[in-house]
Amino acid sequence: MKGFEFWLPTRIVFGVGEVSRIGELAVSLGKRALIVSDKHLKELGLVERVEGRLREKGVEAIEFSEVTPNPLSTMINDTASAMAGEGIDFVVGIGGGSSIDFAKGLAIRLTHEDDIWNYIDVGGKSVSRATSRTLPIVVVVTTAGTGSEVTPFAVMTNPEVSEKCGIVNENIFPRVSIVDPELTLSVPPRLTASTGIDALSHAIESFINRQTHGYSEMASLQAIRLVSQNLPTAVADGRNLEARSRMAWAATLAGIAISHANTTLVHAMGHPISGRFDVGHGEAMSMGLPAMMRHSWMLDMEKFARIGEAMGVDVGRPSVKEAAKKSVEAVEELLDEVDLRARMSDYGIRESDIDDLARDATGYMVGCLESHPYRFSLEEVKEIYREIL
Repeated sequence: MKGFEFWLPTRIVFGVGEVSRIGELAVSLGKRALIVSDKHLKELGLVERVEGRLREKGVEAIEFSEVTPNPLSTMINDTASAMAGEGIDFVVGIGGGSSIDFAKGLAIRLTHEDDIWNYIDVGGKSVSRATSRTLPIVVVVTTAGTGSEVTPFAVMTNPEVSEKCGIVNENIFPRVSIVDPELTLSVPPRLTASTGIDALSHAIESFINRQTHGYSEMASLQAIRLVSQNLPTAVADGRNLEARSRMAWAATLAGIAISHANTTLVHAMGHPISGRFDVGHGEAMSMGLPAMMRHSWMLDMEKFARIGEAMGVDVGRPSVKEAAKKSVEAVEELLDEVDLRARMSDYGIRESDIDDLARDATGYMVGCLESHPYRFSLEEVKEIYREIL
């Protein structure tokens, strides 16, 4: 068993109704907060609810509720400039990955002068590096998918170059993350499915990649089990709080796994799809995940057999090879069950776009590509894109 390092500086507060504790959990971080969210959550009253709990503890809050899916680096820069004189002590991100990653970006930009895109990690390198001056971050999760509540990642899109990539920095681990499954009850079926498949992709990719270790594997496998067992119910019956709770925990576990063991080919191919065509992140993962598995199960049959087992594959006493192959079928069956089978052409992507997508996947997303157990070439990535066109 190889050695490894495990580190998770985030305090995770999990449970129904725990959002009510945000005041007591955040008060030590300062007296003035910036709440980052989107219009939908503001209309639902969640922003006001959080603001009220903070106010009870003497924390004044201002808010920004204009976050959009696939958050833009340019909007982060503009918002930071507008908030520069507000004396903000910490940032509260309410929502799914988009709001949380936007909040992380603001936590950097409010204390650092460079364009936020300079902090993006490309192939293990960035132009600028966020320091410990980064503002503390508190997270209230409302979807079960990205795991951003427990990662040092902040993914964003640069509309000027049509690229979607992420910051990797230990200073953007949230200080406190509230995972309250009750907040996911209003998430519609399609978004429930896409965020759930994102969590599954995180779990599978972290399990098979080169950087996996004892702790990350444990988290990955449990997340795979929980998604397989509970996502169909959460999609079909969104008010099922037990299924929602188990999905919320699965997403958090998968986030813990990728914070230690990274993602692989699926994210390398998926980010360019979102960056160039504004496709939802979960939808991009749903296209790439089964394709990746079809091209990878033979690389480590023992691991893919364990994935199949975690997904409930039951074929009597199959050989390791047969169980590994069955893991691909299990993922495809789950996608069918939650009605999330799609192709790139469904989003207006054409054959002529594949060269650019493949250059992005093997270029600025090379870090994920290098984490895969096999290093796919540019031409091989193009061929996989053609398969999902």
